[in-house]
Amino acid sequence: MRINAARQAADPGAPESSKAAIYNTLDPVQALATMETMTLEAAFVLKDFHRHMESPVVVRRLRDVGQKFSANRRTLILTAPSISMPPELESLVEYVDLPLPDPQWLRQIVEETFKRLSKAHTLQLKLDGSGVDAMAANLRGLTEEEAERAISQTLVARYALCPETITDVLEGRRNCCGILECSSSLMLPTAWPASAAWII
Repeated sequence: MRINAARQAADPGAPESSKAAIYNTLDPVQALATMETMTLEAAFVLKDFHRHMESPVVVRRLRDVGQKFSANRRTLILTAPSISMPPELESLVEYVDLPLPDPQWLRQIVEETFKRLSKAHTLQLKLDGSGVDAMAANLRGLTEEEAERAISQTLVARYALCPETITDVLEGRRNCCGILECSSSLMLPTAWPASAAWII
């Protein structure tokens, strides 16, 4: 687990423990146990945690953490493509569905990714507006992060935004998620605080 540097920037007097990694948190039970003992007001993000929801020990720990967090300014966020919540956790959970980018948003991601990468690489622009629209259409079903990754891989491979990149992103899309359609959800047990932490 690592603590977000934003907290340290906002509070330079934060304890030293908030500046460094917290080890032995790769195991989900240990990570939850560590979070339960922390007093830091934060949002803890557990990515792709649906893989661990079959374990009764994990579910018990989640319940303990959720009950403890509901009494103060701490939040546990679980992200997953989809998740089935055990009955004993239902009263602690709020679901938030994150919409996938629409064609206009995907077009903006293509343009912004090209501009960002052009600062570090010499990229040629050989694609008109209709070509960018076609490229964005080929990215439908990806999250913003997955789309940006697919675009970046394609642009760096070709050193250009060109007609070939329209179909190249299809391969990048397959590499990103391995399926044609993707979605994401968040579960928010309590209110969102000002700082955040991530489990890695």
